[in-house]
Amino acid sequence: FYSVMLRLVDAARICVSADSFHDDLPIEFRRQRELSPIRVNKLFAYLLNAGLEKSDFILPAITCTTSPIEFIGDRAVGTIRVQEDIAWLLADGQHRIAAIKRVRAVYHLGRHEKRKLTKTEKFNLDWLLEQHIPVTLFHECGYEIAQQMFVDINRNSCKPPRELMEAFDHRGRAL
Repeated sequence: FYSVMLRLVDAARICVSADSFHDDLPIEFRRQRELSPIRVNKLFAYLLNAGLEKSDFILPAITCTTSPIEFIGDRAVGTIRVQEDIAWLLADGQHRIAAIKRVRAVYHLGRHEKRKLTKTEKFNLDWLLEQHIPVTLFHECGYEIAQQMFVDINRNSCKPPRELMEAFDHRGRAL
């Protein structure tokens, strides 16, 4: 596998959910869970606020598969080449990518919630879309291995207690 950094604007363009090509794909052929609009909305609001305010934000790595990948370098550090017109199929991170795509749409439309963006807001969203997200990139492996990747990534994750999240959350609070 490879670890790469991808600009958000590029991630929105080339990272796709393989499941999105089929509206009624049976679960045994899916690679991920169904997209949750509530989760996408929360991530979108977080990213949009970070962009409009030009503030710090954190996005965990997404995991994708693609082929062909050409590696140039030694075993540890190098450069990869992938065909520009080949999609990177998401194994994990579809909600993050959906939220990034919504931010990109707001930027291109120049509007949000029935109002036109100011020049500063447009500039700040441009800044946001130029920021990077880490990507763990694997050679395309088929849906069974992609399903196992999804399970391995998500099986043991657990949400921290609400009290801890509230105690650690410093956004919007005066320090």
